[in-house]
Amino acid sequence: MKVGDLVIWSQGHCEMPGLIVEAKPAKRLAGTSINPNGLAVLAMLPELPELEWFHERELEIVSEDR
Repeated sequence: MKVGDLVIWSQGHCEMPGLIVEAKPAKRLAGTSINPNGLAVLAMLPELPELEWFHERELEIVSEDR
């Protein structure tokens, strides 16, 4: 998963894909259960009013930016 990939949020309610705008190694955040392995990605999704961070396992790639 990388910047420019189009993704769908598995828990979202919109069939229109969103866009990955930043990706970095995930790390455990205090008080959360976020898996520290893999990537944390900042995504712009049509069903959300603002950009939001996700673990890469929460999103599904529908098109990769090559």
